[in-house]
Amino acid sequence: MVEKEYLANVAVKSLSAENIRELTEAARSGFGSAMTYDDVRNHISSGSVLHVFKNSNENLVGFASYNLYRAIDHSLVDAPSIGNNRQADGKIILFVNGMVVKEEYQGHGLLSESLESVIKEMQPAYIALRTQSMVPYYMLSKLGATYPSFENPPEEVVMLAALLASRLNMMRYVPHEFMERCTYGTSLYSKPAEVRNENVRRLFEEKLKLNMAAGDSVIVVTALQPTSVLLRKEPESTDLLRYA
Repeated sequence: MVEKEYLANVAVKSLSAENIRELTEAARSGFGSAMTYDDVRNHISSGSVLHVFKNSNENLVGFASYNLYRAIDHSLVDAPSIGNNRQADGKIILFVNGMVVKEEYQGHGLLSESLESVIKEMQPAYIALRTQSMVPYYMLSKLGATYPSFENPPEEVVMLAALLASRLNMMRYVPHEFMERCTYGTSLYSKPAEVRNENVRRLFEEKLKLNMAAGDSVIVVTALQPTSVLLRKEPESTDLLRYA
């Protein structure tokens, strides 16, 4: 049984070696790949907001890691995870650094609940992530105008995506394509999923021509609508639960 309550805003330094081993096991299960202890430790330590999930036996079964940035004068600065985010200058960008839940606990809405909590607390203007998969794009597209798309993107969105790419050290990033070729050198997905939405499929296959086998990646940016409602009622796809 999984607990619906998660442990929010956990300090990485408060996690024991055993905690990180549990999260490593969860990542291996959720990703279907051989994540290492150091991979997981380094990944969770890079976020400014960390949520971890536990089952009824107090075992950790997953996590969600986020970075908060503020866009000021054509630059990104780290935003505090608590405090007066709404009153300060600059728009808040919520970057989904990584999300995963152990396979047997997927579909309980934990990740959607986590994301909804962060959005409500921080009220970001944008949410963004880096991915190889159509599924996260499709999920975010239900929350607002999402780019890249078949429409010309606003220059502010192009700028924000480029700033995020710079943060991620994407040296071959092409701004108006929102893409970098051969980011990972291989596919991160053992069983890549497609979505039934024809426009999303065409975007990835025909316009972006994203080659998962070669390790291509895309920066996805969504301008959140004030009334955005997360899809907690829908099953969570494994492909959303991937490292950025």
